[in-house]
Amino acid sequence: MFGLRTIKRDDNLLTMDMDRIEEGKQKMDKKLKVILADSNAKDLDELANVLSQEMDVIGLADNGKSTYEMILENQPDLVVLDVILPVIDGFGVIEKVLKECDTIPQFVMTSSIGTQSLIECANNLGVAYYIMKPYDHKLVCERIKQITGTSNKTSKYPSIMLHEPNAYVKEYSEYDMKQDVTEIIHELGIP
Repeated sequence: MFGLRTIKRDDNLLTMDMDRIEEGKQKMDKKLKVILADSNAKDLDELANVLSQEMDVIGLADNGKSTYEMILENQPDLVVLDVILPVIDGFGVIEKVLKECDTIPQFVMTSSIGTQSLIECANNLGVAYYIMKPYDHKLVCERIKQITGTSNKTSKYPSIMLHEPNAYVKEYSEYDMKQDVTEIIHELGIP
């Protein structure tokens, strides 16, 4: 494992509490601050190389604990994370952020598994976009720009319908995650 790596850090951070119009104007002038988390070093590096051409990739993590710590420290605009992460899985990271952080980034989730239960779990946690591996890295970049409202109107990728960006509410709707995870494990054929 290569551990936690910080690529670039900029202390001039955006806050999610800003008016959406003002935020959009500032994001056009500044690059989006993005954290990437995946236990697969190759996937992580490839996505970082593509995204860093248009965004400020402020950190890479190979486990959920490091991801959560980076979110606390850097307050990114968006986090791309895999469902399957060591120490704390992707869902656990999002739950901790929703419960314990004042500034909530948007989340894009990746996975090699695409069961209905996983997608529902992601949706219940407010994930802005869920994409199956393997994926086109440029498509992920474009989806991130669409999610954050910084997309180029002439993109070759069609727009997607999304719920309201930044619609995360501090009031986290409680549901039985343990039950959902148990169902997912059973769907995978694990008793």
